[in-house]
Amino acid sequence: MPVALLRNEVRVAFLGRTSTDDQQDPRQSMLRQLGNCKASIPESWVIVAHFYDVESGRMELNQRGRGENYERYDIPIARDGGVNDLLDEATHKGRRFDVVICESVSRVARRTYEGLSIERELEWVEVPLFASNEPITLTGSRAQRILQRRINQSVAEYEVLNTLEQSWGGLCTHVREGWNIGKPPYGYKAKTYRHPNPTKAAKGQTKTRLEPDSIMAEAVTQIATWRHHQGLGYGTIADLLNADLAKYPPPQPPSKARARGAWSKSSVCDLLRNPKYTGFQVFNRRATRSKRGKVNSPVLWVWSPEPVHEPLIPKWMFDEMAAKRRARQGSRDDDASVHSTATRTYLLRGMVVDACGRRMYGSFRNKRVYYMCSARSNNRGRPNRYSDHAEVVYVREDAILEGIAAFFADRVFGPERRALLEADLANVDDREAEERRAEAERVERALADIERRQAAILRQAQDGEDAFSRGLRQT
Repeated sequence: MPVALLRNEVRVAFLGRTSTDDQQDPRQSMLRQLGNCKASIPESWVIVAHFYDVESGRMELNQRGRGENYERYDIPIARDGGVNDLLDEATHKGRRFDVVICESVSRVARRTYEGLSIERELEWVEVPLFASNEPITLTGSRAQRILQRRINQSVAEYEVLNTLEQSWGGLCTHVREGWNIGKPPYGYKAKTYRHPNPTKAAKGQTKTRLEPDSIMAEAVTQIATWRHHQGLGYGTIADLLNADLAKYPPPQPPSKARARGAWSKSSVCDLLRNPKYTGFQVFNRRATRSKRGKVNSPVLWVWSPEPVHEPLIPKWMFDEMAAKRRARQGSRDDDASVHSTATRTYLLRGMVVDACGRRMYGSFRNKRVYYMCSARSNNRGRPNRYSDHAEVVYVREDAILEGIAAFFADRVFGPERRALLEADLANVDDREAEERRAEAERVERALADIERRQAAILRQAQDGEDAFSRGLRQT
């Protein structure tokens, strides 16, 4: 034990933490923690500083103590800072305290690693960490105290992980049954249902499903039609929507301060990437709490097993747009450059693709227009997937235009276009199409057989004279 603990009066720093206000009452929790700490310390010990945070105990140590607006919780305890302020003051020779007291180690941190890190930093500067739910002794076996502390830390981490797992399982079940979580997406509104649990229903609790919301639902379908059938870019679609805001009202963000009153490319993009418009209920698209809204991989999304509300975008159309999205990334709908100093436009801008799969860019050299691809120069910081690619691949625009003109002259408007098309079709490998056709015929036969059997059962129920048929008709 440090020598300071052998004095008659020991200066104590209170360390508290409470979860955010949507989990518990910070004011009541902090007063309880301070009261328990005061009741557990020896009579000669005096609390001279108060450090506390209102935040999750599962945060990384370097992110702790950054909360603000403590005054809105009306906590009647003068705050000297958070946990990082306590650790910083503990390293100074003129610190105001000799020991640190908390209600329990779970208040220091919910995860064992962060709790041990804080405890070790205090130990290096000879500042012991005590807890009100553990014996505060200056003599006796230190090994026994450490054993009890580690057990308490393990229990604290187990409790939070167990709670998270059970909560996660409940949310997944909630979604798979078709119930919505959070604000309905643009184009839908929440339809309220009585809670299926009678006890919760008696308390007035409800659940919601999604249903189309008038003209906004029509706007979603129109956006998908423009994107899929006409191939319009996000910016062009946003301009079309903004041209008639009465017919296509813009989406409203949760925070009114962020409202633009108009459509943007990002709002169109987010709408077309939301799988809820296919009629399925989907959850966990973003790591809202754990990773500050980071978009999760689609393999981590939780889907309902079948459609649970009316779709605004067909599933097949949504999948095709997702597959084409990467190929169109970075392209515009016209050949005009948006740069203020640009003096030249390219007729085939964004339409010429190299054999490597990358879109070629225009370049003017020697009084000619070329389209070029230099894959290596645009692959920084990643493994070189184009190691066998030529340093620069280029083709003249006039050569491409000659090929396009020849194609239209022969294949589209030429007198032999039918014969050329038939010759091409004769060489097409149509085995997959035949297999699909055979599978469709098999399914149609199976459906027809089911319909015949259903009709036979219905006739038997209508005309039968057995007891079951008569009872069925009477019912």
